[in-house]
Amino acid sequence: MFKEIEKYAYDNHIPIMQKDGIDFLCNYIKNNNINNILEIGSAIGYSAIKMASSNDNIKVTTIEKDIDRYNIALNNIKKHNLTNRITIINDDALNTNIKDKFDLIFIDASKSNNITFFEKYKSNLNDNGIIITDNLSFHGLVEKEELIETKNQKGIVRHIKKYIDFLNNNNEFITEYIDVGDKISISKRRINNYIISPSSKNNLEYLLNSNINTILIGVENYCITPAFRLNIDEIIDLANNTDKEIIVSL
Repeated sequence: MFKEIEKYAYDNHIPIMQKDGIDFLCNYIKNNNINNILEIGSAIGYSAIKMASSNDNIKVTTIEKDIDRYNIALNNIKKHNLTNRITIINDDALNTNIKDKFDLIFIDASKSNNITFFEKYKSNLNDNGIIITDNLSFHGLVEKEELIETKNQKGIVRHIKKYIDFLNNNNEFITEYIDVGDKISISKRRINNYIISPSSKNNLEYLLNSNINTILIGVENYCITPAFRLNIDEIIDLANNTDKEIIVSL
């Protein structure tokens, strides 16, 4: 039945997530204990249905302002017997007020409003929740502006670049970019006021991929604590390859 939605989207020029992008998103949901999802931009329900199908416990709230797409999405949700787990709201996400908390907020709507959506709905995140945004490459035009052909494309690229700058300079969230589909971002809240020292190399890798903001590393042969230490060259290499704050102990 997914093939039917994909064909309809293709025939009617309705943008939906690329296959490797939606596959990555669904695997991420499975592997990170995500149960409650808020989606900004339902379109015809494709990604909401895909996400809900990742796990029988998942519930999705999704917002779509276009009445025609809303009705198509509602019909697709019914066809997949997911009306009990997907709640679709026909409204402008700029005006919608939602009180619930979510493990994941997925932004896939008007690129000119990405920053507004991010700021508006971040309060709806659970403590360890994440915000994922799609279309940060815009079919490669963000990286290769010389390929832009229309004024509309130029405007969209400008908005996406502004959003990427917003993410990169955000003191509340830390963001990584995944080059799948049309490129997505994964934003997690920073945990401030904590300095964590890894217990092993495996634990260091875990901390580097967490939302811990500051890591304490001992300098090999030059400290008593902490127990985990690296030599100077390893610490320099580490600091050059992470945006986390690295504190050294001597």
